[in-house]
Amino acid sequence: MRAALIAAHPGLQERELIKQASWSAALADTLQERGVAEPAARLTAEVAIPILRVAFERWIDDANDRDLPQLIAEALDQMEVFASRE
Repeated sequence: MRAALIAAHPGLQERELIKQASWSAALADTLQERGVAEPAARLTAEVAIPILRVAFERWIDDANDRDLPQLIAEALDQMEVFASRE
């Protein structure tokens, strides 16, 4: 219901995007604190949030029968396949 409500209201969509941007910034900061160089930390964070969002949307789908970590792993696998294309 939450996802449908957000999808139906532009103001809530904007708020959700702002929240996700703050998650990305916090993740990048945390990665840097753990020794990851700035460009890699920022890129990782910027990619991680959409992967989590897509996996979460699939997880809450009524037709889904897999758990969230499995869906995240599948999304990462799909990104790896896409990134390895020439």
